[in-house]
Amino acid sequence: MRTTLNLHDDAFQAASDYAAARAIKLGDAVSELVKRGLGQAKEGQVTMKKKHGIWVFETLAGSGHLAVTDALVKELMEE
Repeated sequence: MRTTLNLHDDAFQAASDYAAARAIKLGDAVSELVKRGLGQAKEGQVTMKKKHGIWVFETLAGSGHLAVTDALVKELMEE
């Protein structure tokens, strides 16, 4: 569906960054972000956020995923 939206500058920039990071159209990015905000993200969909200018993956608490730390990387490199 085509429509016109008036977005705040920071919201537009966030949506543009999100779209660029995923190589998707701005409209698709806005749709995904709205659905995520409404708690309607697809099951199993990986979520990301921008932290210190870098896109990082988010994991769910209690998902059994380990945090990747410098110590863990060093330990794995020594194996």
